[in-house]
Amino acid sequence: MLKKLIISPPFGNILNLDYATSICGTFTAEKRKGMLRQYLKTIRPVYRRKQVGWVNAIGLRNPGISNLIPRRVDNKIISIVPIVQNDIPILIENIENHIENKGLNFKAIEINIGCPNASFHTPNTKEVEAFQKLGLELILKIPPVRNYLDIIEQYSDAGIKYFHLFNSFGSGRGGASGEILKTLYARMILKVKYKFEDNINIIAGGGITSLYDIEMYKEVGADHYSISSLFFHPTKIFKFLSEYKNENIAV
Repeated sequence: MLKKLIISPPFGNILNLDYATSICGTFTAEKRKGMLRQYLKTIRPVYRRKQVGWVNAIGLRNPGISNLIPRRVDNKIISIVPIVQNDIPILIENIENHIENKGLNFKAIEINIGCPNASFHTPNTKEVEAFQKLGLELILKIPPVRNYLDIIEQYSDAGIKYFHLFNSFGSGRGGASGEILKTLYARMILKVKYKFEDNINIIAGGGITSLYDIEMYKEVGADHYSISSLFFHPTKIFKFLSEYKNENIAV
């Protein structure tokens, strides 16, 4: 069972909190070099009088699905992305190996087709069925495109019940995330909730800095709440986590 609070990468890669579920990844079939360099080169704040978000162009740099560090991924959602169609069996085989031979306990599999900084293969129905045979809950992280409702409908019909609505939009400098997204994002969640009602679970994020933001996302239809860029602000994240625990809503 997923907690209401979700910690997205990169901070989900290193954090385990009792009252939250972390996402580790995103992993590709093969190693993609240059992670640290891209972090240092591309993560930048966005300002409109005050800071309202972040941009990055990390582009799915990661050690590859076969090179997971067990203590970092155990008891977390594992996020993966197939760059090309041939990556699908490689990803499935490695996840199965990590579960059966290494004893890793994944909470769920997130199939990430929502990264604005990289190309990817969109799984078809048979490929979704192949992932489902692993016996884990599937989450689809969808891209920020006009036909997002059609994408959710297609994969909901294929049996996916969790949808992580994109927490970044493409921009000239990379994927934009943070407070800058909230108004637009809330409207989009409302449309998803209106169309699908309680037939799916919505993971929402983008600009969460307080319990007020969580309540706002809850009111428009979100079921889970993803945080990441908040961790760039040490004082804000400690205040937020303390209030979240004290409110006793971390269930």
